[in-house]
Amino acid sequence: MTRSLELDAAEPHPSWRASLAKTYFLATRPAFFTITAIGVLLGSAYAMWHAAHGAATDAAPLGSAEIGITVGLFLLTLLLALTAHAAANVINDACDEATDRCNRTRLYPFTGGSRFLQNGVLTRTELVRFAVALFLITALGGCALTLWLATVAPMRAVALAGIGLVGLFVGWAYSAPPLRLSARGMGEIAIAVAWSLVVAGSATVIGAPLTPAFTKTALFASVAVGLPFGLLVANILYINQFPDAPADAAGNKRTVPVRFGAHAAWGYPLLVVGALALHLFLTAAGLLPWLGLFALAALLPALCATRILFAFVREQPLWNETTDFSPLRSAIVATLQAAHGYGLLLAVTLIGDALR
Repeated sequence: MTRSLELDAAEPHPSWRASLAKTYFLATRPAFFTITAIGVLLGSAYAMWHAAHGAATDAAPLGSAEIGITVGLFLLTLLLALTAHAAANVINDACDEATDRCNRTRLYPFTGGSRFLQNGVLTRTELVRFAVALFLITALGGCALTLWLATVAPMRAVALAGIGLVGLFVGWAYSAPPLRLSARGMGEIAIAVAWSLVVAGSATVIGAPLTPAFTKTALFASVAVGLPFGLLVANILYINQFPDAPADAAGNKRTVPVRFGAHAAWGYPLLVVGALALHLFLTAAGLLPWLGLFALAALLPALCATRILFAFVREQPLWNETTDFSPLRSAIVATLQAAHGYGLLLAVTLIGDALR
């Protein structure tokens, strides 16, 4: 199978520079912010559930002032999480310039980067400066939130500082030298950790007006609860790496599909099974409600994606820059549906169980 080398008509065009504010916003790839928003929602929902069940002796009914504070904290946490995600996306585009430029098998907008650099819309210097600005905004906002949190829940402030530092480090190290985790086949680990921390960080902040007391056990529990979601988000990256494999190999990016070729398809169901097994363990351990098992229904699209991926690698076991990866587009969409659906359903069941 071969494909045309023509550019996708939907890709960025130099004429977009006519509106720089819009251009910079679109360069952050905002269409993919929904997965981070769901991570914040999931962490907030877990904080509510933990206050209602896991920490009942410490919890107290919320007044209108506390509700207002909680809503404000949710919005601020969401804003900081989205800014961090935007920073990671932009620095990724800047650092992957070489491989993205020679990528002829991309499935835009899912793979191959934002194309703002390759299509002459923004320069690499502009992207790097923008990424640094976004990281600084996130760091300053995180510091302000941590300082406020220290006045009402000191242990939560310490936990949030640690989560924020690790999160920013992972967001930078995923793409930027010298670590370039994504180029060493460690991108999935970085993504799973990052989105687990989105959940844990959100739970840490939102829990402040609900249950000010905080322990290391509560912190580890929130990270663990976020890990199945993190694994499913990592699977988005994982399947996106297949269409990028020829360009990544040419650019010496040693992703899992580059290292193992068609055999890498087995990693996809392993991540899904890992998320499933961990969710069941957390439920049996009492860290998630039994009602949360309904969230596992969202994994069904991942089964369809597995079938599509294995059918593709059977038919096309060897890849090069003329390989047509378009059959994987539906598998990528299904993977996105699984991650979004799981996080959203689990958040809804946690909130429902907290309120009943």
